[in-house]
Amino acid sequence: MKSIASFILLVVVVGAALAADNCAKSCQKCIQDKSKVNQCAVCYRTLLNNGACVTGAPANCDVAISNDYCYRCSAGFQLDVASGACSKTTIPNCVNGYVDTDQVTRCEACSPGSPSADLTSCTSTQKYQNCMWEGANNCERCKDGYQFDPKKGACVV
Repeated sequence: MKSIASFILLVVVVGAALAADNCAKSCQKCIQDKSKVNQCAVCYRTLLNNGACVTGAPANCDVAISNDYCYRCSAGFQLDVASGACSKTTIPNCVNGYVDTDQVTRCEACSPGSPSADLTSCTSTQKYQNCMWEGANNCERCKDGYQFDPKKGACVV
């Protein structure tokens, strides 16, 4: 009888822990709400719905606002800010691009190189050492094993 009670208690505790954690593998940022329940705040390649990541993000979208509007497209795709759709980037070496409201294609991060001053192309100039994706004013993504230090303006170990 004692082992059955212990087993039931274990099942209840494990079940409660699983129910309290809505942060799946596709969750990029997990936060704890006022009730001390884990909720996802940002999902990756899925859609955020009541603190949980669910299927339904637009094609080639890394972070979606709704099932038909993307916030950040996958690398090599550009976001049409008017429609929220992602399409293959038209700027060579652009990894994070968008089409603005004037229908001008712009690039915020390049690999290799860095965005031009008007963001309409990628230059061959590499500004940051150990940087995988260069933005106009900083490194957007450092190479594996490095992280961007804003005080030093560099990717460091």
